[in-house]
Amino acid sequence: MSYGLPDWKLALNIIGQDDGYLKQRPSYGAASLASGAVVAGSMVLTTLTTVAGSGVIYGGRIFVINNATHVDDKPIITVDGYAMGGVTWKQFPIYGYDNIFSHPFTLVNYDIINGRFGVSLLPGITFEDSISLGYVNVELDEPDVYFFLVYALV
Repeated sequence: MSYGLPDWKLALNIIGQDDGYLKQRPSYGAASLASGAVVAGSMVLTTLTTVAGSGVIYGGRIFVINNATHVDDKPIITVDGYAMGGVTWKQFPIYGYDNIFSHPFTLVNYDIINGRFGVSLLPGITFEDSISLGYVNVELDEPDVYFFLVYALV
């Protein structure tokens, strides 16, 4: 049996809370798509796409095709200025990042013979200011990097 006052009789003032601010996300806007192919510059971080605003990621992919020598390259996701990822293609299977929810990226394709590498984005990542996808190329040649990002803004 429950004790105490019923919930509807409690003196609760949501506006007067001590928190710095109260986040309410009643609904997100319509889903949007950012996609394309970018030539990743040699020895630099190349930005694939950037989205400004508050929102959520529904999913996406970053993949490279016919690129067998680029096992030390890495995909990067930057959420509100904080870069995540930092794992090379060859480290994904070593660290067990081929299981969903183990990392912001999940390895979906790792084929050294044919040079095909791909990651899927973890759905449900929220952002307050911006989100961007990037690719770090550590080789001298410049691969084509394909991506798509499905997101919604508040």
